[in-house]
Parts: sequence; C-alpha cells; structure tokens
Amino acid sequence: MSASLRYVSLDFLTLDFNLMSEIPQEYKYLDVSLVDTVVTATLRERLMIEGNQLGGFNPTVFCDELLDLGGRIAKQGDVRALIINFALVERFASTSLSAMLNLERCLRNAKCRLMICRISESIFEVFKITSLDQFFEIFPTEDEATQALE
Repeated sequence: MSASLRYVSLDFLTLDFNLMSEIPQEYKYLDVSLVDTVVTATLRERLMIEGNQLGGFNPTVFCDELLDLGGRIAKQGDVRALIINFALVERFASTSLSAMLNLERCLRNAKCRLMICRISESIFEVFKITSLDQFFEIFPTEDEATQALE
C-alpha cells in the first residue's frame, strides 16, 4: 500500500487513521470507506427512503447515520469530500432531504464537499423541481465525482 493511498473498509478497520477509528464499525444502512482524503458512503441494499418504516427500513436511523458520519468528518477536519452513492435508492422522503441539507451545511462549514452520485431519474427530478440540483454536486458515477476532485 502506498503512503498516499489509504483505503479503509469498515470490515477491516485500521485504527491508525483517526477518522476511521471515529466511525462506528457498523452503520445499519451505510458502507463507508476512505481513500486518501475522500470518504465514500454506499447504501447496503435497495431502499425506498420514505414513510415511517417500510419493510424494516427506518428513515430516522438512516438520517441519523448520515448526520453522524457528517459530524465525524467535520470533527476530523482533513477530509476533502464525502461521496454518497445512491445507486440503490428508489425513492426519497422529505425527512431524508432535510438530513441531506443539514449534512451539506455541516460539511461546508468544515470545508468538505458533499457529492452525490448514481441517483435515480425520479430522485433527480425531485431535486430539479426543488432546485436542489443546483445546490448539491451531482454526478452520474462515483468515478466522475472522484475525478472532479482532481
């Protein structure tokens, strides 16, 4: 492993990097990894993020996990970006939008970019209608989000 590339999977947590030692080993809905100074969060399974509890999904827990991750990143202070991969999200509720707005503000204050990738066409339409497509950095793929950091 080169000195410039630091990859940490929560399954194989390396405690020598402060941020990853601060992140809980297990989020219920998010897989989190770190490469250099970029954190990537990917949803574990196909979810419809709406309503109170759908098929065991609890949007409050999901929102809490996003905000917890954002707070830990902000506290660390040397993370350039959080990329959230929404490939498995089919629908999005207002509570989740609110959490995303709070997450963006938290990260912006820490000089960290929030980048979203692989959102469905229907979610992108919601973002467009609400003008959030102008507020969030949205990319077709995770690779394109990463390339935008260079």
